[in-house]
Amino acid sequence: MDFQDYYSVLGVDKKATQDQIKKAYRKLAVKYHPDKAPGDKKAEEKFKQINEANDVLGDPEKRKKYDALGENWKYYDQMQAQGGAGAQGRGGQGRRQQFRQEDFGGQGGGFSDFFEEYFGGSRSSRTSAGSDSQASFQISLEEAFQGVTKTISLNNQPLNLKLKPGIADGQILRLKGKGSPGRNGGPAGDLLLSILVSPHSHYQRQGNDLYMEQRISSLLAIAGGKVMVTTLHKKISLTIPAGTDGGKVFRLKGLGMPVYDVPGSFGDALVKIILTTPQDLSEDDLTKIRDIVNRSSK
Repeated sequence: MDFQDYYSVLGVDKKATQDQIKKAYRKLAVKYHPDKAPGDKKAEEKFKQINEANDVLGDPEKRKKYDALGENWKYYDQMQAQGGAGAQGRGGQGRRQQFRQEDFGGQGGGFSDFFEEYFGGSRSSRTSAGSDSQASFQISLEEAFQGVTKTISLNNQPLNLKLKPGIADGQILRLKGKGSPGRNGGPAGDLLLSILVSPHSHYQRQGNDLYMEQRISSLLAIAGGKVMVTTLHKKISLTIPAGTDGGKVFRLKGLGMPVYDVPGSFGDALVKIILTTPQDLSEDDLTKIRDIVNRSSK
């Protein structure tokens, strides 16, 4: 694969903070997620590039290698597998030609000193844990509300993922031992899985509360009455007091999102009233309304 400028892929500056990289990744991951455009090969390829860039730049150790070595950043691990920077013997000269010090901007000391300085050693006998990997997974707000069990593919291997009710957008789950494999028998790293909750057309989530709008007739707002409101829990009859203004917000206790990892606890639902004007009134109805308006204006 050709060299990828991961900073350009994520659209960030080389001096970007880890938080800026995370935000850029999340925004692009939502935009190019395969679920948004099923069968779009270009979007799928872009999504892979975004995840690859985040896997490197989102990991401080990998980013350090990438910044130091540029397009040759992966050579360090390849060389370790082949016997270390100072390996000699059969094939050793070929490796020294492939991994030349000047290719990496090194000056002064020996080749192995360069890696010793950046990465703390380069002996093939060294046992080390694999690096952590990063990925994202998108779910709906309803799935975040109810909790869901999904089977995802990780390195062409199925992985059962159980998400508890109330999981938040951007929440990161650490899956032990599901990251990059270790070296020389070392333990595998972890997978840091970022959960992306899709925006909803009817509800807006803020913490554990859910905000929604409810349209009612201006006549109902004037006279008062009841209206059926649909929450993620159930439908509920909401009493509208006479004289309710547009923009009034009603709080429905305990009808919001579940509190993550606290069974039985919920946020609230907040219902904002939007007034609509009736369009099917008869002339007799309009006459009566005009009389009321005229009396109230005196």
